[in-house]
Amino acid sequence: MKLIHRYAYPSPTRTDILPVEDGGDQSAKSKKRLRPPKLHALRDADAAIFYVAKLAPMGFGFTLEINCPAPEELKAARAAAAQERLRKGDVLLLTTRPPLTPEGTHLLAPIPRSNSYVEDCVLAAVRRFLDVCSREEVALSEAMAANLPKGFEDRARLKFQMRAPAFFTHKARRGEPYGDRLRTRRSVGFLLFAREIWENGPDLLCPFGMSGPMNLVWAYLLTVKHPEWLAVPEGDRLVMADIVAAAHDKGQAVFPEAPDTLAFADRWRVELVLDTGAPGPATARRG
Repeated sequence: MKLIHRYAYPSPTRTDILPVEDGGDQSAKSKKRLRPPKLHALRDADAAIFYVAKLAPMGFGFTLEINCPAPEELKAARAAAAQERLRKGDVLLLTTRPPLTPEGTHLLAPIPRSNSYVEDCVLAAVRRFLDVCSREEVALSEAMAANLPKGFEDRARLKFQMRAPAFFTHKARRGEPYGDRLRTRRSVGFLLFAREIWENGPDLLCPFGMSGPMNLVWAYLLTVKHPEWLAVPEGDRLVMADIVAAAHDKGQAVFPEAPDTLAFADRWRVELVLDTGAPGPATARRG
């Protein structure tokens, strides 16, 4: 049976503050000790559930890959084991924004790199589509930017606000400077599908939004409104869509304070900007 391997990044490592024992060295009031990642604390698990529910009926089984750093002396053995375990026809499902480029701003919850063989192959596959991918900015590769439909050429480069809604604030054509700051209620959802991230290896399916909350809402909207975009294509595919947020209340809040479901997003719109895997030329549609 073909398998979906959820490719999970651990949640950020926390720091324990250890008080100095009585009578100890008072020159340092405390010491910091880094915890190893917790096995159960993995990023974007709820977003992954939406995708697995849609992919499982296509005949896939399910398992888990955890992208934990390994000691240098274990990397070669882990790479060989991964090549044996992750096979052609399987799908690596990454539901976290790939940490392709260093962050230009301080993040409370950065995505740590493991620098493993599998992660290196995953990010090499992402580079087929994106030149830059950080919390603040996304830039399409030259090949993908060339596919942008007429009137959307200035979506080749985007900057995003750092607050939870992650609305885009600047846009530009490839190779051109950003224009004036925009006032929008639009974020962007991405869906990357890369064939064989190494020879006879698994495919990569990477849907992601630009913040934790938007990533979860994108998973909900994508699987509820456009599950057809999750069909396994014949080759590489990039889907890029605007997430148009409706105001939750008269104060223009994006997210309810304490929602009990994601139904508030049913009023939001998804507007396709680019789909390189659609029949015919790359398409754009405003919905």
